[in-house]
Amino acid sequence: MADVSVTKEQDGRVLAVRVGDSVSVRLLENPTTGYAWTLESIDATLLEAGRPTYHGEGAGLGSGGVKTWTLRARAPGRIRIGLKRWRHWEGDKSVVERFAITLDIKAG
Repeated sequence: MADVSVTKEQDGRVLAVRVGDSVSVRLLENPTTGYAWTLESIDATLLEAGRPTYHGEGAGLGSGGVKTWTLRARAPGRIRIGLKRWRHWEGDKSVVERFAITLDIKAG
């Protein structure tokens, strides 16, 4: 089983993974702005999504950091994973950035 690391540079790409592999999506975020990355819907039969984690990179107030989602491929198939950076209380009109990759999941 492999751990595939994904950052903003892979936006729009198709990645080949195998059942059992984990995919760590790491995106820059600064929660003090009110904007946060949110995982849009995924097919739970193909992917298992854990809770995101956040690690601040600076010691000062207002410093940004990295939000990480760990996804595990559960079954063969092809799935698009989309995320949006927004203020959830303002709805979709507040989306300032989107990120997406497609996973081509092969049998282990």
